[in-house]
Amino acid sequence: MCGKKLQKRNLTQLIETATVITSTINISSSSTVPLDNHDSSSNWSKSVKPQLSTISQTGPIKLSRRDYLLISVFAYINIITGAAYCVLSPFFPKEAESKGLSPSTYGFLFSIQEVIAFILCPVYGKFLPKLGFRLTILTGIFVGSTGIILFGALKWAPNGTLFTTFCALIRSFGSIGLAAVSATCYAAIPVYYPNHISQVFGLIEMCYGVGMIVGPLLGGFLYEVGGFDLPFFVCGALLSLTFPVLFVLFPRKAKLTRNEKSAGIFKVLSNWRITLQILITIVLCIVFGFNQSMLEPHIRSFANLRSSAVGSIFLLSGLFYGIFTWIVGLFMSRYKDVTFMNIVGSSLIILGFILVGPIYPLPIKPSIVLVVFSQIVYGMGLAFCFVSNFTQAMREKDLSDLKDDVGAGSMISSLFVSAYALGTALGPIIGGYLVEHFDFPKACFGIVLLTIIILLIIIFTMLFHERKSFDGENKKNNFNEQIRY
Repeated sequence: MCGKKLQKRNLTQLIETATVITSTINISSSSTVPLDNHDSSSNWSKSVKPQLSTISQTGPIKLSRRDYLLISVFAYINIITGAAYCVLSPFFPKEAESKGLSPSTYGFLFSIQEVIAFILCPVYGKFLPKLGFRLTILTGIFVGSTGIILFGALKWAPNGTLFTTFCALIRSFGSIGLAAVSATCYAAIPVYYPNHISQVFGLIEMCYGVGMIVGPLLGGFLYEVGGFDLPFFVCGALLSLTFPVLFVLFPRKAKLTRNEKSAGIFKVLSNWRITLQILITIVLCIVFGFNQSMLEPHIRSFANLRSSAVGSIFLLSGLFYGIFTWIVGLFMSRYKDVTFMNIVGSSLIILGFILVGPIYPLPIKPSIVLVVFSQIVYGMGLAFCFVSNFTQAMREKDLSDLKDDVGAGSMISSLFVSAYALGTALGPIIGGYLVEHFDFPKACFGIVLLTIIILLIIIFTMLFHERKSFDGENKKNNFNEQIRY
């Protein structure tokens, strides 16, 4: 799950660039896409006419062993980076408070990885094609793994302001590398695997989610075994192992060219139903970030649990999220409009945060049973929402004048990745402020209120907002009039 933003110079618009490239470059004997040191390079030199409505067969239809190895490395990297983001959830608030940090301060330190990536998006979006994928990902692996390991060394940092300063600097340093790694992984997919974009993209997204699920459990266990430093030393070492592998496997260079006939960000956002799904994602990630950063202090306030036990509670929400993501996916194809699943998911999230506090002003004492049940319900709610809102956004694209635009799908994907980063960055900051100035049950009231607002907007849109429909011929005639980059 690494950093992004909702503006035109979005880093992950690089995914859109790369996808449109593979869709419109005319591959011929005089113009081929050079992919040095790639086993399937011979397949890339076949002559294919550019198509505007479909992705051209510019990549290998059948993946080679080298392709599978590189995809496996991408998957492994995303598991480790996801775990590195969440590994500190079960113990860092306690350690930070012992060093003199307030909830709002360590809430910011939680989110700084996404904040830094958010800031760096336009930089990567502009310079990644010039620097090259290979150099960027190798540098990112080195910087990211070094930053993770150095964060573990903060065990010996002095208390107070110095500890806060070193935390911010080192986490920012590591985040620069991790953002580069994620950017390269996602942007490389449509360039090297244009005929397998959805499969590889889905695998990488799933692996990042797996990392975020196992991260808290791994962090809690390693913290008990070796203290504050061991979880970060292990994650950094595991990530650094990919450097020599990528040095050998990663192709040297891919030639990138921008296609002018692709939808811009404002064209996509002008469709309110697509914009709504993106707003839902931001709210969901705020809720996720709040839960990741503030649940451990709440549990510690009424129960004395080991860090591994706290990590297991975090694991529950991830486990049920994974299970229900699969279940929801099975039923998704049966419905033309899956917005109602957002209503179900939002309702479950509201119920979960009513119980976890329990929410103010319910006269119920907090308990581990309520926390466990709330995490199960909350994980189920996230599954309903995350799966349905992205699916619905892509269906809304096909019902609008964006249907024939090969770049619109990738632009929507990039906006969702931006929404993930923005929401995940805001969640710990908002949560830290609320918990510091009020308490956890009252902070839950704020989260529930925010979710209720987005739920009411969803219901209002379903009842009163008419979907635009376009005749097939009119779409073709209007295509050249679309906003372009």
